[in-house]
Amino acid sequence: MRSGLGGEKSTRFALTSKMSDVKTAVDHNQALLRLHAPPGVADTYDKFVNAAKGEAGKQMHDAWLVPPITTDDGVNLDVPLPRENSDAAREQLIEVMQAHLARRWYKPKSRRRYTDSVNATLHPAATPAVSPASCPAVNPTANPGSDSAASSIGL
Repeated sequence: MRSGLGGEKSTRFALTSKMSDVKTAVDHNQALLRLHAPPGVADTYDKFVNAAKGEAGKQMHDAWLVPPITTDDGVNLDVPLPRENSDAAREQLIEVMQAHLARRWYKPKSRRRYTDSVNATLHPAATPAVSPASCPAVNPTANPGSDSAASSIGL
């Protein structure tokens, strides 16, 4: 993202409006997760949001300090957005969400997968990281109450 403070007033308004819309959507999703998901899922989403904000925030701040773009060639990013932290946090979020969706109170293995993934996200030093490759994905087309859903995630 490059803009600079000296650009058109309408351009600055459009950029700040779009950023406000994105923040509103993220805040809305955080509120929905706090209302409807277990704390482990909501906390992991918050961790993902904080990682993404931390990575994008610096680059957005720096973009406002450069001269405004005057040519099409100037639209290209000089420095790619670093995404290592947000990518890792997103992988953890997906694992926690999949483990939650697959969790069955009567199946110790699924309870343990959910608990382990939440603990790995919230207390990374205390528990080994859960590798998404080691956990099969949830089959979203399967009926959650059927045996095929349980077998699709290896339970």
